[in-house]
Amino acid sequence: MPDRVTSISGATLKQISGKRAVTGIVVRRNNQDQSIRVDGVFIYLLGNRPVTGFLEGALPTDAYGCLQVDENLQTAIPGVFAAGDVLCPEIKQAVVAAAEGCRAAMQSVRYLNHKVAIVNR
Repeated sequence: MPDRVTSISGATLKQISGKRAVTGIVVRRNNQDQSIRVDGVFIYLLGNRPVTGFLEGALPTDAYGCLQVDENLQTAIPGVFAAGDVLCPEIKQAVVAAAEGCRAAMQSVRYLNHKVAIVNR
């Protein structure tokens, strides 16, 4: 498959599909749902409040809607990691989100390879 990234603006993510890997998404745009075949998903959200409503309660959040994760950025669902502003760090900066994204990606690879998690020291 060719390597490429497609940006979808002005849409609401409704669903991520796949059993052992991501196979597609459903987005709502212009009051219509659209199914799109994809191999992976990177969600970029704007604003200063976390946008976690699309999860529809599938993952625990705090009173402010921030996702709850462990020290390895793993959510309550094994193999599902989160990073960036949805975690509501004290300092919301792109560099923090990028670093957490890198950590979450590394943790997911370790998880998929059944390796020991990296723990902050």
